[in-house]
Amino acid sequence: MHLRGIVQDLSDGQAIVVQVKENQKVGLSDYSKGMNYAKILEENKTSIAKLSKLLGYSKTRLNHFLCFKKVPHQIWEVVGNPSRVSSRTAATIHSLAKKGQEYIDALIELAEEISKGTGSKTIEKAVREVVSGHNPTIEYEQKIVLSSGQLIAKWTKGGLQFSKDISLDQMEIEKVLIQYFEKSSLSMLASS
Repeated sequence: MHLRGIVQDLSDGQAIVVQVKENQKVGLSDYSKGMNYAKILEENKTSIAKLSKLLGYSKTRLNHFLCFKKVPHQIWEVVGNPSRVSSRTAATIHSLAKKGQEYIDALIELAEEISKGTGSKTIEKAVREVVSGHNPTIEYEQKIVLSSGQLIAKWTKGGLQFSKDISLDQMEIEKVLIQYFEKSSLSMLASS
């Protein structure tokens, strides 16, 4: 087996451009890109302004990528594999973590959702709910199954999705829902 190599005399800026173009061919995750960009800046190869120009990114977009490096390591440890986390979500996580240990603890509690690639707005809302004492409700794709094992529905981001394999009586379902919510409203009023 032979390995072919090309040796070029490049400036730091040119070397960065070549490295970035090679990395784009591989399809790196936002996390890998962000850590790579942070390393380039740490090695004083360039400035944020020059790097953003070389990459064709706005400074804001580049800063979102750089937030991966700024997020407390303990959060990434619990998340495990941050490859599905977007740079925008990393910026949100970093911003929330700067608010203190209570927010870091909430982010750690939501690590599984973060690892699934849950969006920045959903993560921000869930963290605020955890910090304020409310239970976050972002258990999407939770299945509702009869005791016989038949799947009848599942929770989705948009609400409840019924299985296509079952026939539905829309009027009957509406009656049950109305009864449920009227009963719950009455019990809430009685307890206040």
